[in-house]
Amino acid sequence: MSRLILISIFFAAASVVVAGTLYVDDNGPDDPEPGNPLVSDPAEDGSPAHPYDAIQQAIDAAVNDDEVIILPGTYTGDGNRDIDFAGKAIVVTGSDPDDPNTVAATVIDCQGTETEPHRGFYFHTNETETSVLKGLTITNGYGDEFKLYSFRNTLFSVGGGVFCKECSPKLDRVVITLSVAEVGGAILATNSNIQLLSCRLINNAGDGGGGYFYRGSPVLDECLISDNQANYNGGGLLFEEGNPRMTLCKIAANTAPRGGGVFCVQTFPSLLNCEISANVAAGVSGSFSSGGGVYLFRCSGAVDFRNCVISGNYSKYNGGGIYVVDSEPVISECTIVGNRAERNGGGIFGGFMADINLRNSIIRENAAGLYGNQISLEFEPDEDDDGRDVTAHFCNMKEGPLEIPKPFWLMGEGNIDVDPLFADPGHWDDPGTPGDWSDDTWLEGDYHLKSWAGRWEPVGKNWVTNEVHSPCIDTGDPEADYSYEPFYNGGRINIGAYGNTEQASKTANCPEHPIGDLDGDCKVTFADLAMLAGSWQDCNLEPAIACE
Repeated sequence: MSRLILISIFFAAASVVVAGTLYVDDNGPDDPEPGNPLVSDPAEDGSPAHPYDAIQQAIDAAVNDDEVIILPGTYTGDGNRDIDFAGKAIVVTGSDPDDPNTVAATVIDCQGTETEPHRGFYFHTNETETSVLKGLTITNGYGDEFKLYSFRNTLFSVGGGVFCKECSPKLDRVVITLSVAEVGGAILATNSNIQLLSCRLINNAGDGGGGYFYRGSPVLDECLISDNQANYNGGGLLFEEGNPRMTLCKIAANTAPRGGGVFCVQTFPSLLNCEISANVAAGVSGSFSSGGGVYLFRCSGAVDFRNCVISGNYSKYNGGGIYVVDSEPVISECTIVGNRAERNGGGIFGGFMADINLRNSIIRENAAGLYGNQISLEFEPDEDDDGRDVTAHFCNMKEGPLEIPKPFWLMGEGNIDVDPLFADPGHWDDPGTPGDWSDDTWLEGDYHLKSWAGRWEPVGKNWVTNEVHSPCIDTGDPEADYSYEPFYNGGRINIGAYGNTEQASKTANCPEHPIGDLDGDCKVTFADLAMLAGSWQDCNLEPAIACE
């Protein structure tokens, strides 16, 4: 019996796979020609003493659960571009993903051109979230041609930095810059649930300059998408036929004719705690140039914007902040300010079959050249409830012309029109041409609400107090959840982008109500006296004769 136990233990131990670590260094200690992956250390084996000098070599030698560590350097040439995980569940990482300087110094230079296209990585073999790329920079990619749509024979240059086809890898703290493709300048992901965590997609070019996500449910958390350009749609990001989720992302200073920041078509995006600012919709004359911040087209299902700041975006035509056509966005706890449209809808423009629902949001200080500084619709709202509606509940919206073709507004309950008292509102810097909006620069602000009791200060990461108190504190929907707001929160959600978050401005605490406080505001005022006078000599004793 003991012999059988020993045999079982032997085979069990033999079946355990110990994850290994392989190293890549373009300037290894015994490398006869540093920087040239074709001339290598004859003893290279992926060890620290004899690292590989081509990333693909290390991946080819790796097995599931291995880690490939790429040391700082600039990696070029075959074996260091068009890299293929081959379906392996491995981690390919820079040596210190937590250090931005190391990430910036660990570079895959694709050296791609239109005539010789090369990208950083190609995922196409059923990779899942266990295939991880992290802590490095991809630059100078140029996507090769691919038949993107099954119903069209057209070939497009796709995925300048990364191309992900029918698989779902994870990218963590990856920087992609200076990469080009007709579709998906930095990334193209098709039929994919790709995850992008703390990635930076900067200064890339193509429809979906920062990324084009076609079908699937991509996840983007804490990403920066900035300074990308598109010839047609989605300067920052383009989503089509999927269910993308974005959380804590910043989409800034991107440019496209339609959807300077984000373009969504037949998709159902969820944007939570995101900042969409200083994006531009321009480049083509006529109504084509619309949706400075966001362009929604045929997104007729669940489209959710929550706790977002949409500010300082510009449209050459309609919809400075958001442009909506045949879509049904629900915009909750958002701040939409400082956006501009040369024609209609400085904050929001609703076109054909637009059904827009606003709740607990601030829509102010937007501007339009013709109609609707805050919101404008192309058609009159339909009271039969088959589309073309705008409703607002518990919002702070500055009054202004809403007409096309005449004034209208389907208001809900609890709306106000007062200065929200932002900590430091953003503004446009005019270079001296007051009649020309196109050359102005947006200077971002801080949209936390001023508070006697405490306002979050994002730079110092601490709580500060003010001598004034925002009227948007504790004036949101009384039925809405406020449980994430810090103590003391007044028992009611704040209006604006930080409502029901840990950064919601605080309310003065009332440890004990004074005698005579009849309305529960912790103060004895004429309002309490009026309540007392209104019920003077009322009596509810039973029997009634006791009141005589």
